[in-house]
Amino acid sequence: MVHLCLAALLLHGRSKPIAPRAGFHIVVDIDPRDRRGTLKVFALKGYVLKDGTIAAGGELLLGPAKCSNHVPHPEANPCQQNAEGPFPANQYAVGEFRRYAKGTKKFDAMYKAIVLFPPQGTCARKRCTWIHGGRNNWDHPTEGCVRTSDAVIDQVIALSSDYPSLLNQVTVNDASQGTSAKADFTLTPLFQNANIFASTDSFSPGESELLVIGLSILKGDKPASDLRELSPDQVVELKKLAASGNAGSEGVVAAFSLALKNIDVALNVSRVMSIYRTWNAGESGFDDSVEVEDLPDALNQIYLATKDDSALKALLDLHGDGAAAEVQHEGLRSALEQFPEAFSKLAKQDLSFKQDLEHFAKPSITPDRSVRISIQSVLGKG
Repeated sequence: MVHLCLAALLLHGRSKPIAPRAGFHIVVDIDPRDRRGTLKVFALKGYVLKDGTIAAGGELLLGPAKCSNHVPHPEANPCQQNAEGPFPANQYAVGEFRRYAKGTKKFDAMYKAIVLFPPQGTCARKRCTWIHGGRNNWDHPTEGCVRTSDAVIDQVIALSSDYPSLLNQVTVNDASQGTSAKADFTLTPLFQNANIFASTDSFSPGESELLVIGLSILKGDKPASDLRELSPDQVVELKKLAASGNAGSEGVVAAFSLALKNIDVALNVSRVMSIYRTWNAGESGFDDSVEVEDLPDALNQIYLATKDDSALKALLDLHGDGAAAEVQHEGLRSALEQFPEAFSKLAKQDLSFKQDLEHFAKPSITPDRSVRISIQSVLGKG
């Protein structure tokens, strides 16, 4: 038996230990009058500048660059989950830089993302609010995140060669929240030498390989065809793992793999949704390999493979916030485009499903007009 973590397995060969040096500090200032602002990147004390000198702290590395925080409900409490309010102004550590594959829904919605690593229980951790690009427009609305241009995201990522980059920090200021913190560029790195990829369970090499394949498919990195037919022994092992209440991401991946192979689909869809229920209860999946924003694609893949209605129903049960909400709307758009007849049929048969669709057709819930038009079409109101 080997002790492992799924995230660590996926990163094997391309992750490296964090160097004991200072990072940089991203400062975002949002003007509450028009929800637009600037993004600047400063060196922290000890940062090695391009000319080889050591930064005293506060040297400008990038910017000012344009950014925005146009949200459905700018007057909402930024700490209220699912209220789709503004980014919660505060100071955070940078957890990692996400690079999404071109052509995926996450790429379209966010391009690449600067994922924050706020402490457990804080607003940004609960809401999944990040800094990202996407939509080919830095001024495009979000569900709570700060959006800047793809080029700026690339430049920020290029400033760091570490992964995950827990030495770097972010300060977000928003006068409407009564915050105007002056960033301290001499701070000790908040998470120096931290290891967010904690081991979670023990598996045999064969089980490990199967779970890594399942996780790669769930995240859209590999096609569903990469998951071969399961042997009876593999089915038994995956069922045990999926049924375990303490299996974390591994249990979710096991349930996803079983559902993808048309095994107890409704039951395993419910198990896949456990990551959402955990998040919706005010907890966070930041330390897990599977996260809330992975669910729309996962459910679409399950429906495509099985045509089981439970996957589409679960897609409408998601009520995300921040990055999760933006990806959910992309997932809903994709499902509506691929399976319009299925949505129309379910809406006629199931009143609750129809009401959920009508809920997502509201501009205050789904800012993207094209998604709302698709919903109206399947409801016969277009």
